[in-house]
Amino acid sequence: MSAPCSVVLLTGFLGSGKTTVLRRLLETLPGETERGGPLRCGVLINEFGKVSIDGPLLREGNAQVPLWEINRGSIFCYCAKGDFLRTLLTDVRHSAPALLLVEASGVADPTDLERDFARPLLSPLYRLVRNICVVDAPRFEETLDLFSLVGKQVLAAHLLLVNKCDLLAPNERERLGRLLRELNPTAALCFTSFAAVTPGCHRVSWNDIFPSSGDAPRATGASLLCRGEPENGGDGDDTLPPLPSEEELESLLDRILQDPEGSLGPSELFSQTVYWKSDGSDNSGDNDAAEPKGALRSGKNLFEKEHSGSDAPDAEQKTPLPEGPGKLPRRFERLLRALPADLVRGKGFLRDPAGHFLHYDQTGSSWSVKPYDGPLPPELGERNCAVFIRRRRDHREIPRLFADVGLVVTDHAL
Repeated sequence: MSAPCSVVLLTGFLGSGKTTVLRRLLETLPGETERGGPLRCGVLINEFGKVSIDGPLLREGNAQVPLWEINRGSIFCYCAKGDFLRTLLTDVRHSAPALLLVEASGVADPTDLERDFARPLLSPLYRLVRNICVVDAPRFEETLDLFSLVGKQVLAAHLLLVNKCDLLAPNERERLGRLLRELNPTAALCFTSFAAVTPGCHRVSWNDIFPSSGDAPRATGASLLCRGEPENGGDGDDTLPPLPSEEELESLLDRILQDPEGSLGPSELFSQTVYWKSDGSDNSGDNDAAEPKGALRSGKNLFEKEHSGSDAPDAEQKTPLPEGPGKLPRRFERLLRALPADLVRGKGFLRDPAGHFLHYDQTGSSWSVKPYDGPLPPELGERNCAVFIRRRRDHREIPRLFADVGLVVTDHAL
């Protein structure tokens, strides 16, 4: 029987930078295994909204890496956990990766996942070897006070990646480091920005994930065999435990989902997906568009006060990008400035006045919209789409704001 698949879990609150970290790691996958073949890696991502926004970003440049998506809720909540477990026992099992990277939803409580992987039907197939929490440096103290799961994510981690640290002054970084040490004194601590090299920050690498452990693939991948390969020339699938019957699978899922100690409670947040019309007249909003071609527009709405005690640089800025299309439609910019103050996260894809795609990304009141030419959600079609996650459950307010600025909503779903 082949070795269990090594699982690396990536957690962190909404907008902390998990997808960026995952993209960096996929750019430098561990190399060759002992058998001389490439290390087989798979990715499973979970998004809180009904449409995948992060999935297309991860597929860009990584078409060779199998990717499975679980949407419509946190994999640690009742609505999606069954889908997550079924995917592990069927699709991921048949693909037989040696290393599985799991990006959890930003609202995930990971405290019961280790127990799930230790269950008899999963333990021969998977071994959780690393739990990495991405910390949103400028917003951590604020979200820690508002959402209990933020502290749970930090407490369960083996490695804390403190992201966006370039937005903190040196004294703020030191204070945040002390706070994280108090919450989790045993986890490794790594300061980073965009998961890359920035003055005073660190670039995330596989050496950070697996510094010296013999239980996981090292940066070279030398300590882990390729799963799914025949050990004696037989069919590769024979090296895996037999797949449970449908009755056994349903029984297992029922037991896990009914476990009173499991993290299956309702989320503290509300997700809404909005599609709006995209055509020559409606797309641009007005004939004029915000910013000349090739500019990235980013900003901070004024309805929410800045992070308490922060002396970081003002988030209102304009950053030059390479030449190319990328005008921000005026109507959409007006929408961004009118969004409710309880908005925690926003992300999506929209078209500029020339029909080129833009990627919209918002954390709290800070947002950016930039040119995008990668894969897109298949259900997008001719429409624009955005997912909004907020604290107050009001399914009518955001569609009404779209109408107020002249954008035609074609559909919105909870």
